[in-house]
Amino acid sequence: RLDEAQTIAVRGYGSYYTLDLFNNFTFYLNDPVNGDEITQSDRRFLAGVDAQYQYKSKPFGASLISTAGFQYRIDTPRVVLGTSIQRHRTGRTQDVSVVEQSYAPFVKFDLVPVPWLRFVTGVRGDIFSYDVNTRVNTTTDDLNGSVIKGRPNVKANLALGPWWDTELFANVGTGYHSNDARAVIADPTLTALPTALGYEFGVRSKVIPRVELSATYWFLNLASELVFVGDEGTTGGAVPLAPLVTARTDVTVRLPFGLSTSFAMRYLADRWADEERTQTARGYLLFDLVARYRYKWIEAFFSIENLTNIEWREAQFYFTSRLAGEPAAGVPDIHYTAGTPRSFMAGLTVRF
Repeated sequence: RLDEAQTIAVRGYGSYYTLDLFNNFTFYLNDPVNGDEITQSDRRFLAGVDAQYQYKSKPFGASLISTAGFQYRIDTPRVVLGTSIQRHRTGRTQDVSVVEQSYAPFVKFDLVPVPWLRFVTGVRGDIFSYDVNTRVNTTTDDLNGSVIKGRPNVKANLALGPWWDTELFANVGTGYHSNDARAVIADPTLTALPTALGYEFGVRSKVIPRVELSATYWFLNLASELVFVGDEGTTGGAVPLAPLVTARTDVTVRLPFGLSTSFAMRYLADRWADEERTQTARGYLLFDLVARYRYKWIEAFFSIENLTNIEWREAQFYFTSRLAGEPAAGVPDIHYTAGTPRSFMAGLTVRF
């Protein structure tokens, strides 16, 4: 802190992790004898820095917080895709080293001209550099090279209230999805940072004593997303399983003698399961109930998930697989993980 009005903050971070993943999605489609098990490994170091300068002022009597900053991050993954039998690697399909760096200067303004209005806006520049070096590559794509991509992003948030313990809010802004570096190198003309345009409108209220109510509507439009098929080392087409309609509600009631109860609803509509948009992944509607009771330093809870005990599908994918005895070309179908049936959970927390 330089003085009461000025603050400088600098934060750095770094980590290293390893990942080894084994899967067999297609069973015996490609290798009728040994099966189609694959292995994916990732050895990655990442680090970054986040620096910002903040200045508080009162132009024309309004409260204004101005912030300028810069963010930097570097990732250095080595990603290997290969074949395996019983979790023993038998060959490499792709072995790639990547150096991906991002640079992001930004400015932000937080303005409160009157007690019932708050306006926050800002602009940010995002610059990415991709550098890929291939050790092994059995696909048709050329994955060696370097590319630099950049784009601007803007955001604005508006909050009105509270009146009668109720607040209205609206948010709008642009962002991006950072695509896989290998897909960017394979075709540098494709969009590396496709635009995400989002809107959000909502209300929060405590007008009913000991009850918190909130409702939000949001819309997100993501353009030109590339799909890198990590299981094959190639780039795909349209985005399967992209949600069309989602909804969530949560009502919490807190009583004066330490008991609180929450009732939540989650909804996901049917959506396309394949890139050609001919297959449908089934949606779901779930209800959960949680009750908590706290007395001094003891807190107990009881929850019921999937209150109505419906049959639902959690992870869903459409692709061709083959079991023993099926046609050599395999059978295209939706493969899914069954969702959790009605379940009960209870616990006790002691605080000291």
